[in-house]
Amino acid sequence: MTNIYAKFKAIALRDVPYTWTAAILQILFSGTICYGLIFPPLPPSVGMAILAVGAIIMAVRPEHFTKIERIGWVVIACGLFFVEIRSINNERDQHDKEQSAVRKEEELAFKSIADGITTSIEKNQQAFDATMRRMQGLTKLSKESIDQVTGGRSYPIAVATTNPNDGLAGFPVTIFNSGPYTLYGLSASIQEVRGVFDMSIPQHNFGDLRPYDLVDFPNFRVQLPESDKKDREYALVFRARNGGWNEYLHIRRNGTSIRNAEELYSLQFPGKPGKLIAKTTF
Repeated sequence: MTNIYAKFKAIALRDVPYTWTAAILQILFSGTICYGLIFPPLPPSVGMAILAVGAIIMAVRPEHFTKIERIGWVVIACGLFFVEIRSINNERDQHDKEQSAVRKEEELAFKSIADGITTSIEKNQQAFDATMRRMQGLTKLSKESIDQVTGGRSYPIAVATTNPNDGLAGFPVTIFNSGPYTLYGLSASIQEVRGVFDMSIPQHNFGDLRPYDLVDFPNFRVQLPESDKKDREYALVFRARNGGWNEYLHIRRNGTSIRNAEELYSLQFPGKPGKLIAKTTF
């Protein structure tokens, strides 16, 4: 045991070829390495500068270094390299975090702009839809007003009715307003179809015929004896403020009463019926 202690003591007290200058410099560099590895990383430029200073010292004084000093400088150089790598990695991580934060801010800004544009478009669309609804309402109201003034889609139609026992022989012909609007200035003529259509027959003026109202043709009766089995055909021409119509009225005896069949067209020249508006058959 005494021999072992003596050997360790001899090793500890052995002279080490080391200069004070090298010791002081290496202590300073070692402290810098410890700080750079333990505490927050140094900026890469500072670490590069310290590494450059160490490289200059090792390049200028290599002949003055002992073997142990050279080993120390190699270890210090490796430590400085680790410090510089840590500084570079830390700077890169910070740069990535900053870029990520910038991208998130840009995305939020773009999203805010896009949401604003979307909201603006939706509000404009809502305003446009409201305007169109008002316009449609005005158009409908305007059309309704025009129809009230002109008679709109109302049209007259004539049928032969049973004898009202008014002392006149035959069956009267009644004109009916089939629409929801008044027929203004209604006039009509009637003639039995016997080949040529006579346009010289005067029109009788009925005035204004209210919606779904009816009026008899004055001083006109369809003479159709009960023994007569032949159909009678009459042509009527109507005119009012909202248009004109041709009607072909077919009348057939049915015992003590009669049956009607009508065809109503928009007014055209004789022999050229216009658009079919209404039709009934026997």
